[in-house]
Amino acid sequence: TNKVTEQECDGVPHHLLGSFDPTTNFTANDFCYHACSAIDSIVQKDGLPIIAGGSNSYLDTLVNHCSEFRLRYECCFLWVDVALPVLHSSLQSRVDRMIEAGQVDEVREFFDPSGDYTKGIRRAIGVPEFHDFLTAEANSADERTKKKLLEAAITRVKINN
Repeated sequence: TNKVTEQECDGVPHHLLGSFDPTTNFTANDFCYHACSAIDSIVQKDGLPIIAGGSNSYLDTLVNHCSEFRLRYECCFLWVDVALPVLHSSLQSRVDRMIEAGQVDEVREFFDPSGDYTKGIRRAIGVPEFHDFLTAEANSADERTKKKLLEAAITRVKINN
């Protein structure tokens, strides 16, 4: 629900988005391997690879711990410095947009009450926060309880973002 849309891509090829089964345990080392392959492909076509978004742990591993990447590429880092109130407001709006775009339905698709929240997509911000709500929903809890649990889940997603 938060991937760049085709319209937002505006014809610019994006790599590694939606390419892997979200239930598999895709590690930072897996990311390094696939990112380096994509970068090589882009460079071979005289393109400029831009690495944007994703998990900070993946980016840290790529830039600081992947010897292949460090030996082969020079990097320029860009970031936006923003006041915390502006950042918090932006992140809250982002979560609201994700909820409106169907995040709860997306998480519901692979919800497992005994799921392991340390592997695969289940460890991502915006997934484990919905566990109590989805468990209550699966157990046919009353609407008031589900509403309170959903609101609490969304609040936790905002905090964790």
